[in-house]
Amino acid sequence: MPSIPSGYTQNVTDVDEFKAIVRLKNVIDNSILVDWTTLDISGVDVCYEIVFNTLTLYNISSPPQLITNLSNGEVQAVQVTSIAKRRDDRIEIVMSDVFFIRTAPLTPFFKDSEYYEAPNVTIMWMPRNPDVDLYYIYLKGHGTMSVPNSTNETSLSLTGLKPGTNYMFTVIQQTNGPFASNSSEATLNIRTRSTEPGPPTAVELVDVGQRNISINVTDTDTPNGDIIGYRFHIMYKLYPDKMGYSVKVKLLNKMNSNIYVLERHIYPGTRYKIAVFTVNDAFNSSLNVTLQDITTLPDTPGQVDVHTPSYIYQKTSLAVIIWRRPSHPNGNMKAYRAVLESGPDITNCRIYYLCFDVCNNTILGPPNDTCTISNDTTLMEHQKIMSLLVDNLRQGTTYTLSVVGYNEAGEGKNPRLISLTTKRISKFKYHNRILRFCHHSFIL
Repeated sequence: MPSIPSGYTQNVTDVDEFKAIVRLKNVIDNSILVDWTTLDISGVDVCYEIVFNTLTLYNISSPPQLITNLSNGEVQAVQVTSIAKRRDDRIEIVMSDVFFIRTAPLTPFFKDSEYYEAPNVTIMWMPRNPDVDLYYIYLKGHGTMSVPNSTNETSLSLTGLKPGTNYMFTVIQQTNGPFASNSSEATLNIRTRSTEPGPPTAVELVDVGQRNISINVTDTDTPNGDIIGYRFHIMYKLYPDKMGYSVKVKLLNKMNSNIYVLERHIYPGTRYKIAVFTVNDAFNSSLNVTLQDITTLPDTPGQVDVHTPSYIYQKTSLAVIIWRRPSHPNGNMKAYRAVLESGPDITNCRIYYLCFDVCNNTILGPPNDTCTISNDTTLMEHQKIMSLLVDNLRQGTTYTLSVVGYNEAGEGKNPRLISLTTKRISKFKYHNRILRFCHHSFIL
């Protein structure tokens, strides 16, 4: 309150000097803060009474005063009475002007819907005070989209919303005049239902190794929801002559870098096609972007597969061994090498080469001086089952051969051991021959 210098009180005779200057603050739906100022005169005691509609508050020593439990959205009349007691015990009473104000209406209530289908959405709300002039509507978080700013209806139809998108609407109720006042914000958060996303905008091959493929995926322009990742359909052929592609599916979660590294189902020296589909929070895209003709770097081949049985045409001094090509060639098969280790009647190990073309040292490396190269065999292109005649063996004896494949990366690291056993001449046949021989000799 403004001060009055000492000695001034003797000259104060105008009772209006004590008249309160009222200000109303913090008006909400059920309370108002009443504040006021008067002169502070030395030697004069002042107290106040506040009349609020039919309510009177007595013996208020100083401002401000919070008035509560009011009816929301209704006009309120406020008056402050100053009661001044002078040194000579004279009482002066002066009333302020009457101020009118309306408490804020209650916040509107939204009628929330279970589903919101883009692009057309209608939001609805209910007022909780009947005396309504306008509703102010605001859309937050989408600067490029505008909505009508005000309406006297209790619903609003919107167009142009995107699928799978969050929107936040606020509605403020304004009561009718005179003394119009606004409610607090009513907030409605909605999410439109997701629909099928579009395919990636672009897919680019970044890097190819022996057992990994890196792909840069550019997000679709029509996600129609939240993109949670990409589904990769990995199509490959371990051998060019295989009918159709093997297909494996891998889902990778969304990456900030947009670089996706495929490692599972990626084999060396293998030809791939990779189709990329967008996945949002509800659907997979039906369209895709496909990378064609990807070939991983080769590696040495895996083990050959042993045929069952491992040999055929079994005789007393020879046999034909058979095996299948490796299940994982890791490149283009060029040749096979079979080594018969030294054993009974074999002074040096024998080497057999089976090649799809002319056997050459570029693929096979220099010959082993401790072994004898028995013969070279030319294979047919894409031959699946290999056979090898091994002869000059002892009857009834087991031998071991090691078989390994070659591709453009070199010799396989894990030779496959194949057991070979020649037939034994039975004693019955042997004695029978002696008897026949003796019988014929006797006749002669």
